[in-house]
Amino acid sequence: MHKKIMIVGANGFIGQSLLQHLRAAGHQVTACVRNTRRYRPAHPDIRVVEADYTTHTTPEQWLPLLQGFDVVINAVGIVRQQGSNRFAQIHTHGPHALFDAAQTAGVKQVVQISALGSGTPFHASKHAVDDHLAQLGLDWLILRPSLVYGTGGKSAALFKAVAALPLIPLAGNGNQPVQPVAVEDVARIVVAFIEGQIAPRQHIDVVGAKALTIREMFDYYRHWLGLDKPRFIPLPERLALWVAHRLGLFGIAAPGPATLTLLRRGNIAEVARLQQQTGITTLAMDEALLRAPASPSDRWHARLYFLHPLLRITLAFMWLWTALVSAGLYPVEQSLALLAKVGLSGASATVALVGATLLDLLLGMALLLRRHVKTAAWLQIVAMAIYSLIIAWALPEYWLHPFGPLSKNLPLIVATLILIAMEE
Repeated sequence: MHKKIMIVGANGFIGQSLLQHLRAAGHQVTACVRNTRRYRPAHPDIRVVEADYTTHTTPEQWLPLLQGFDVVINAVGIVRQQGSNRFAQIHTHGPHALFDAAQTAGVKQVVQISALGSGTPFHASKHAVDDHLAQLGLDWLILRPSLVYGTGGKSAALFKAVAALPLIPLAGNGNQPVQPVAVEDVARIVVAFIEGQIAPRQHIDVVGAKALTIREMFDYYRHWLGLDKPRFIPLPERLALWVAHRLGLFGIAAPGPATLTLLRRGNIAEVARLQQQTGITTLAMDEALLRAPASPSDRWHARLYFLHPLLRITLAFMWLWTALVSAGLYPVEQSLALLAKVGLSGASATVALVGATLLDLLLGMALLLRRHVKTAAWLQIVAMAIYSLIIAWALPEYWLHPFGPLSKNLPLIVATLILIAMEE
């Protein structure tokens, strides 16, 4: 029997996999996302609705959206708190209202994608709503997966990027046990539950078929990428956490406190228990990687992963440094003399100098703080093009300057175009 299913968080890593597998099984799936303007479903026949745990905070707000659905799946999750995205709101209060509304609307089945582990605010926020769902009088299933990997996974992308580094940093000695699970296996379990093959009202720890150490996981990824033997550098756990936090402040993806705590303590469960509850045998990580060999694009992505934010930060530094130089580090009278050579003098030259300084400052801050990066990058390209054209027309001798003040703008424009292409 085909069912009407709503996936909340359908544009996320796990949500997208669930959507594909449920559609392939013949079910009618609706994607619930926080911004419909930024979401393009893979198939034109997929219905899309908009809702957000930061705005839909009561069951009454969810009720109109849930009418007529047989199944609701909550696949929303964040690993780092930022802005209005707080663990309590996204993991606890929002789903709490959703589940209450589902019971009132007569939804027959609810699936909650939780997390394996404990001891962090991330896990506590997940488990709080797990406990609430377990008290409701409907057929629920709470899945607590370990590290989930697969194409499009953010944590998997991060671990692949770390594995591609010349020196791979390890928090501690890297012997902590983990049991990564393929996203396809998570989806298989959800489909089996919806189709009545798994008993309801269960907490299920979802793990891969074989436990391995953090060191072995990086070794698998590096071998999968076709790179040479890994070289590891152990770091004190506190130092690793401090570095990860500082990198996160600048928008450089790094394991957050929840992930590092998970890696530090280990993250495993009994495979036999999982098979008993579901009748499904999950894949071991090495076996799953062999089934999907790495492509050149995988190697590109892994090697560019950390270079992308570094490109943004270095471009930001260039614009901020230019603003400081224009503001007085370079003699103002000499700056005004240069402007005179292009036909600007007096008040107009002062206005041009101040305006250019402020523009450079704003563009640099936008890149550094990741605010409207694409818009700022396009403005930078326009600014560099205008500066280059004016100088080339009024001061053509600068093409022959030994420091290349004009010719260097060409690779800078290309570098900015690369940043735009990589920015999401």
